[in-house]
Amino acid sequence: MCLTLPLPITTLKRSSLIISFLCSTILLHSQRVIFVNDDANGTNTGLSWTDAFNDLQDALAETDYGDQIWVASGVYNPIDCLVCNNSQRKTSFKLANGVKLYGGFNGTETLLAERSIDSSSLFVHNPTLLSGDIGVRGNALDNSYSVVFASEVDENTTISGFIITGGNANSLDSTFLGDIGGGGLYSRFSNLIIEQCLFQNNSASVAGGAVVLAFGNSIVRNCEFVSNSSDLSGGGLLNYGGSPLISSSTFTRNASSSGRGSGGGIYNLEGSPIISNCYFNSNIASIYGGGISGAESNAQITNCYFFDNISLGFGGGIGNSDSSSLVSGCTFSNNWSNLGGGGIYAINHELELTDCLIEGNNKLSNNPIKDTASIDTALVSGGGLSIHNASKKPPSVDHQHWENLAGYRILIHT
Repeated sequence: MCLTLPLPITTLKRSSLIISFLCSTILLHSQRVIFVNDDANGTNTGLSWTDAFNDLQDALAETDYGDQIWVASGVYNPIDCLVCNNSQRKTSFKLANGVKLYGGFNGTETLLAERSIDSSSLFVHNPTLLSGDIGVRGNALDNSYSVVFASEVDENTTISGFIITGGNANSLDSTFLGDIGGGGLYSRFSNLIIEQCLFQNNSASVAGGAVVLAFGNSIVRNCEFVSNSSDLSGGGLLNYGGSPLISSSTFTRNASSSGRGSGGGIYNLEGSPIISNCYFNSNIASIYGGGISGAESNAQITNCYFFDNISLGFGGGIGNSDSSSLVSGCTFSNNWSNLGGGGIYAINHELELTDCLIEGNNKLSNNPIKDTASIDTALVSGGGLSIHNASKKPPSVDHQHWENLAGYRILIHT
């Protein structure tokens, strides 16, 4: 409560300003918990688990900066429609600035700490799905373009503990990236935190099958990306022009394999991501980088594990062009490419490679590419590492262990 006390005239204006500031500060930092449970049968006010909102959209519409939303296990759709038109497919769960959105509750908790927080129990005991399957169930053609949407939210905005699935960003009449990328989550100019979320079975016709991070410094941590796909770039995640921190996350069976796709797990374009302690397994790309690919970017990749990733072109584990990167403390094992660089492929690339284990990688093709002899040699050789630098400075390669197939263990062409 804010009180107005009798004050001398000479100090009234200044004191009023101070009181106004204090009241604003109290309101700014006040925190409510708003409850959502699709099985609740109370007054639908969101004031308790008993009276929880049934619809997550109602809760998002009621929030103020600093609030939390707790969501009980269930399936939540941005909208429901029998025959979904283009406008309805554009409907997403829009994150509110400064609001923390938590899933994974059983509907009885009184403290956030009582929620299951490890991935092995969070998705099994209290699965909380944000699903883009808004129309005919099981038919992805009428699904949401992006299940979750964030625009210009700050670092106090969080989404945590959800399975985000069924987004299909495949608009045929839109050039807005959110309609053709980021089937699970599309974020622009934001610094949000994405944690302990599973992104599964999302797709995009252009880029970022599961997630697009466009122009921001978001944090992605302790997340799983499974069986997402895009036709062009970033089957799991597209970073466009931002500097996100992606850590302690797994990328499994994601694909950019339409025939022109790169970055089965992650694709970086004109950004500077930090990727650490991540696991890339069984991802696939058509052209560059079954695990990670990028162009005109500056990436730091540390303490990551690349296993059994495939590129039908170049770079089973990592395939980059016209970029620079630091790759440190990583393991590349049993990755495959059809044309070169089973572990790593780089063209016109400044690469610093330190303290990595690169073993058991291979290239599949034994047929030379029809080009000049020197390019043939550089592109089709190098089961472990193939680098072709036409204009960039030579790479720095130190303290590696090599044990790869396809004739050349390492080939650097400058």
